Amino acid sequence: MVNKEFETIRLWMEEANSINEKIDLYEKIIEEESQPTKVLDFLKKEIGYLKQGLDDLFTLVKSRDDPFSNFLILKYFEGYTIEEAALSLNLVVSSMRYKHADFTRYMKDNKKPPVQSNSEVLDKIAKSLNELLNPRYVTCCEKGGQDTGISREVARKIFLKERRKELAALTPKRRALYEKYDLQNHNEVTV
Repeated sequence: MVNKEFETIRLWMEEANSINEKIDLYEKIIEEESQPTKVLDFLKKEIGYLKQGLDDLFTLVKSRDDPFSNFLILKYFEGYTIEEAALSLNLVVSSMRYKHADFTRYMKDNKKPPVQSNSEVLDKIAKSLNELLNPRYVTCCEKGGQDTGISREVARKIFLKERRKELAALTPKRRALYEKYDLQNHNEVTV
């Protein structure tokens, strides 16, 4: 019975921890302001959704009427000590210490491999959204140290123009070797 109860607690605590980690990560990105405003606005909305999801999770856990789950919410997510959490819930401190020790032993003995949670999926979506919102190559000026962004089309045109200049400067024999190599790698070479 205890293992089943602890397993249920472990699952919701892992989900709550992953949500908290995502919130911290998104807040750190927002503080750095290194992303475009559209991405920052998206992350702010996402933080709101994640906080609402965390509140819903805690409401669901509290509705189970399990004193130990409520104790763990106070201990791990609201920063209470074992004594403060037990006293605020009118529980016996010594029994909560004992049960908490059993729970921590259970957590150490039953570590599960990480499962891809919704927050990891959301992170992948955020990365792809960032690429859609800001499709740019970032180049860095060595002397000035400033980052400048150029679009993919402009970068492609610049690189093709440079490639054409390089090929035009080669001797015919060397040029044939380059063209052969590029054709083997399915790269189109135009002069």
